[in-house]
Amino acid sequence: MDEKSVAGHRYFLCSSGFQDEVGFVSVCGRGLTKVEAATRCIGEWLERKAAFEFFRSKPSSIWAQAIGIDPSGKLSISSRRESYNPLLMEFWTTNGWAIHTDQHRSIENALSEALERSLLVSSFLRWRWQGFIEIGKLSITGMGIHSCLSRYRTETTTAGFAICTNPVTQGLSFGHFSEATDSLRQSSKWAQALYEAVDKLGADIAFGSNQDPLAAETLWYMSGKTDFCLSDDRQDQEKIKFSSCCLHSIDLAKKWDLPFPLFASFVFGGDLMPLFVPRQLTEDGRKYVIAQANSLGFDPVIPERMPVL
Repeated sequence: MDEKSVAGHRYFLCSSGFQDEVGFVSVCGRGLTKVEAATRCIGEWLERKAAFEFFRSKPSSIWAQAIGIDPSGKLSISSRRESYNPLLMEFWTTNGWAIHTDQHRSIENALSEALERSLLVSSFLRWRWQGFIEIGKLSITGMGIHSCLSRYRTETTTAGFAICTNPVTQGLSFGHFSEATDSLRQSSKWAQALYEAVDKLGADIAFGSNQDPLAAETLWYMSGKTDFCLSDDRQDQEKIKFSSCCLHSIDLAKKWDLPFPLFASFVFGGDLMPLFVPRQLTEDGRKYVIAQANSLGFDPVIPERMPVL
């Protein structure tokens, strides 16, 4: 447990991890109190463990419920579970995973993260760095901090994106979240996104220490200068309509024989844009990304690097 400070604002960082085939999987939690930071760290540890166990089983099909999203953003979850094909392996990440002692909350959190990454990835695929609208900029102890909105938004939701620049290497680190559009600018989640981005800049991690492609992409952005030009017009936002996705649920209390309730939810597929590392894409993966983008109404150009991680 470490005590940290950004511009005089104190918070706590709790770190842990576990060994996996890709190397040591680091997890952490941040909070204004030690209990809050520890709780978030434990939650992320359990979430990562559940997701890695699931993907290590290499399922040939996934039993899931269909989620419909109407134009107003209202959800309808089918009561029937059906068999769905899993995503291609290059899209197997912890994006869209969430755990909670309350099953409804785990579903809400998983869907929120999946929508967040879909908005950010889609915005970058169409407009590159102009896909992020800068709404605030400041400098703290030499670090440049940019607060941005995703250029794409749904009827109800926008993604927030924090960018920090390292004053020494000019490297970049990122934090992100999603929020109701009408309350995003005042959201308390900005603090978590900022802490996440700042903590990455201060992390002592060497290249090649982790085989996880997303971690390697994070380190690449942190290691040297990346030029970027953000949009500054708040009127640039455009609506995008996600209409469907799938929900896979796991009763972790039953699976792990726990003495308390714990549920994992995994939201994937449908017309959501998956999280991916461009250099890891196979030809089938590229075709899938392009098809998803086309179904959402735009023509993407696959970048060499992706800052949404």
